[in-house]
Amino acid sequence: PGGGAVLHDARLSRSHRTLRVQHHYFVTDGVFDGRAAADDVGARVVDPLLRRFLDDGRDAALLLFGQTGTGKTHTLREALDRLVGAFQGGGGPVQVRFLELAGKNACRDLLAGGKGVKLLSDEHEVVHFRGAVVVEARDGAELRRALDAGLALRASEETERNAASSRSHAVVRVEKRGGGAALTL
Repeated sequence: PGGGAVLHDARLSRSHRTLRVQHHYFVTDGVFDGRAAADDVGARVVDPLLRRFLDDGRDAALLLFGQTGTGKTHTLREALDRLVGAFQGGGGPVQVRFLELAGKNACRDLLAGGKGVKLLSDEHEVVHFRGAVVVEARDGAELRRALDAGLALRASEETERNAASSRSHAVVRVEKRGGGAALTL
């Protein structure tokens, strides 16, 4: 229970002569290893985030990271299943974006057949997905269709450790209609 993660943010100057490193410490509610059951992660982590988002109308985020084969994609699927299940009980219409980041410059919109999207930051360093399709889901069935469409297009290939390893980073953003709270997975 509890803990944290350190992000070492290393940036090379435009001249490529100076390296600036900042260390960011993030407090976490918990850390699970690859042996943790998805249902345990779902009940202890995902469900409270969904309540925060759907019931309380506040932003929530779930970050999954780890080595190949540790269950990130499996846990993402469990989180999406729980989101659809929670959404069945209400929550109003939501807007969904589903993107894939792969390689140095590749950003694909998984709700638009893999069309390229640009990641741009504004003057406040908020990142925007320029050209990303927004799908509105009014009920659990529409939400399920959108999420399944995105999952089906994710890049995967066989690796030594995993027969269907995802070879990209997925970003799912669900927003309450009208610019309310956002859930980012």
